[in-house]
Amino acid sequence: MLTVEVKGLDTLIRSLKELGAKRIPNYFARAINETAAEAQKAMIAETTGNLTVRGNWFKTGTRYGYNRNPATKDKLEATVFTRAPWMVAQETETTKKTHGGEFLALPMPAVRAGRTDPKKIPRRLTPAALRGKVFEIRTKHGIVLYQRLKRAGLRAMYALERIIRYPRRVHLIDAATKAVNAHAPKAVENQINAAIREQGLK
Repeated sequence: MLTVEVKGLDTLIRSLKELGAKRIPNYFARAINETAAEAQKAMIAETTGNLTVRGNWFKTGTRYGYNRNPATKDKLEATVFTRAPWMVAQETETTKKTHGGEFLALPMPAVRAGRTDPKKIPRRLTPAALRGKVFEIRTKHGIVLYQRLKRAGLRAMYALERIIRYPRRVHLIDAATKAVNAHAPKAVENQINAAIREQGLK
């Protein structure tokens, strides 16, 4: 599970309480929750902007969406999180390895333009469907499965690899942190002013 925490400023709260703004924890909770909401938006934007997203799983309120445990006056801390297990792999560089003597079939451009291609691989072009219709050619880069075209020529369909490295595709923590740093000062300032106005100190 990926999480981002937004915490309160205990020293500042104590100082403001001494001014007589007794409800300052309530206002700080609001500021933290506003900031956490911005972190949520940033994480969603980072996901939809860099991944091929199918469905609404990422939306707030869904099982795997970007959800939030809000701050309260007694717990000045909010947590933004997603339980989507696949997002951990997208946030980090991952490696997929084979077991035994098997190979992994990596689609070539004729099958799929790339990992971000929104189109699913047609069933007729899956490795299982092409069994018996392709043949191996050993190249300087490894083994490639080719399909013979009806008219003339060959078409590379899959590269056979024992290890496939998938680069990091999203920066969720960075995006959320940037949003928190940008929004928090103003959110805190607004809520402090609101607390002081409530006490008639300004």
